[in-house]
Amino acid sequence: MAKDPTNLVLELLREIRTKLDERDRRFDERDRCFEALRRRFDELNKKIDDWRRTMEPAVALATDTNLRNERLEAQIADPARPN
Repeated sequence: MAKDPTNLVLELLREIRTKLDERDRRFDERDRCFEALRRRFDELNKKIDDWRRTMEPAVALATDTNLRNERLEAQIADPARPN
């Protein structure tokens, strides 16, 4: 006995719905993973910005100190040399 065409269509629609539900779950999981990664990148960017704000003045001060030190060493080595 042949299956009723209506039942065949309903069966196919149920299979499609099952596959779509599975894909929806997978996409939801990927969305959660991407959100977690976004939060981690935001945290890393904040740490990098904090580090940069801390290091820029320190590097500038160290550079200035090194330049002054070189000038003083040059003056000590040759006192007749102008500043």
